[in-house]
Amino acid sequence: MAQTAEAPATNQTNNVAGFDIGTVLSKGWEAFKPRIGTFVVATLIWVFVPALISWGAEIAFGKDSLLYSLIDVSTQLVSLYISMGLIKMSIAAVRGEQVSVGDLFKNADKFVGYLGLNFLMGVAIVIGILFFIIPGIYLAFRFMFAPYLYIDGKAGVIDSFKLSGVMTDGVKIKLFILGWLFIFIVMLGFMALAVGFLVAMPYVAVASAMAYQLLLNRINQKPQEPAVMPTN
Repeated sequence: MAQTAEAPATNQTNNVAGFDIGTVLSKGWEAFKPRIGTFVVATLIWVFVPALISWGAEIAFGKDSLLYSLIDVSTQLVSLYISMGLIKMSIAAVRGEQVSVGDLFKNADKFVGYLGLNFLMGVAIVIGILFFIIPGIYLAFRFMFAPYLYIDGKAGVIDSFKLSGVMTDGVKIKLFILGWLFIFIVMLGFMALAVGFLVAMPYVAVASAMAYQLLLNRINQKPQEPAVMPTN
């Protein structure tokens, strides 16, 4: 059963002094740099394996065939499954733990819940966007760490939404700015002959996990500081 992180009695969630964009970016790089090779390979798998399956199905069966459509849906599920592993790897990296490419495929027991979580999150954001866009943006940042909490085993599907709301209380503007910085970093990666994407994308994943860990620390009674330890 997932363990839910409880907020302390003090109003610690309103203390945003410990969450700094520069800290997220610098500590994220410290966690990413010694593991760059592993994350580049993981990103290659995440991007190209589903794409190659879909491309092969298109050649074999034609884009208008029912079989191609079924395979295409399956590749999207494969991509979603691999993204779970990438999040888990990123959380492990910011905690100074060993990571390996095999970690991409060790989350089968959580996939159904993760699929449901993403569906609920998507529905909430779409409904919010229909109400003059801004509510959708607000919900996107309010719930942005729900997948992390679920994959990290801190909460179940529904409680992940609630706890993410607590974590992001008072820092949504900072997260909005951080989100645009992440987009800029990934765009720079594409501009570097697209090869830079293989570095930029996993770095953004690790930096996002660093933001998650720093905000999780604020609501834990016994905070766990992100530990960045180089791997051999």
